[in-house]
Amino acid sequence: MNLRAKYNIPENAIITIAGTVGVGKSTMTKTLAKALGFQTSFENVDHNPYLDKFYADFERWSFIFKFTF
Repeated sequence: MNLRAKYNIPENAIITIAGTVGVGKSTMTKTLAKALGFQTSFENVDHNPYLDKFYADFERWSFIFKFTF
């Protein structure tokens, strides 16, 4: 089934997904891209110096982590 045609999604459409860490944004993006034949583009988080600290101690680092992207 061609979902783009079914829902009248233009060829040049851009879908943006936002949400907090760990809610499934990447999974949803990949699933939608596959279903709709879209290309994906993900935010590069490798440069974030707080990423490892955030995952090690969510409560301590969650506030500062959100402001480093």
